[in-house]
Amino acid sequence: MFLHYTNLNEKKQLVFALTNIFGIHKHHALQICDILGVCPTTRLGDLPGAKITSLSQLLSFNYEKGIDVKRYRLQDIQLLIDIGSYRGIRHTLGLPVRGQRTHRNAHTARRMNKKRNNIV
Repeated sequence: MFLHYTNLNEKKQLVFALTNIFGIHKHHALQICDILGVCPTTRLGDLPGAKITSLSQLLSFNYEKGIDVKRYRLQDIQLLIDIGSYRGIRHTLGLPVRGQRTHRNAHTARRMNKKRNNIV
């Protein structure tokens, strides 16, 4: 089932299927099930068409998800880079941002960031 730019597995329980949408976590998924009046363990494929329509409307009007959340995250990181903060500099260098050690750790992150920078 394709819902809000995300392909959802119809065999999964509703709570776990909804968590595949970027920005919808388990807490939000449980809230959605409660609002719709559906048991969280119900399979997504077993929902009637009316419930799927109301689910789609509920997601579109009440929750930030998907592309919007990604855009906000990138804007926040770009703001840190623009103002020249320590965290922004660490982002541009591809190093750990939250105080992790770099002498014995973060080699994988640095290697992956080098690959990502070469692609872009």
